[in-house]
Amino acid sequence: MPRPRPVIRLDKLPERIDDTLVRRIAQELLVSFKELPGYDSAQVDVIHPIYALDGKSIAYYEVKFKNTGGEDNGYAIICATEDDLPVVEFSETGKTHYEQ
Repeated sequence: MPRPRPVIRLDKLPERIDDTLVRRIAQELLVSFKELPGYDSAQVDVIHPIYALDGKSIAYYEVKFKNTGGEDNGYAIICATEDDLPVVEFSETGKTHYEQ
């Protein structure tokens, strides 16, 4: 069964995204992945910035997902700039890099 594709309009993203927009993108991912096991009730739990090598600017956001029972439901890494794909990593299970 093919996996659903995220509904993210690349032509509508600004040059750099902020916390509010990364939360919206994460919510869209959850809608796109609702057919995956456990994702019909998943929600955004925590968002952590990942800083660029300069230590000042945010390069990515790590988004942790949980289900309604409070159990971990994987994570996504979302690019904060136009320098990479909008979603560079996604996992249905496991701990985030921040938690490891």
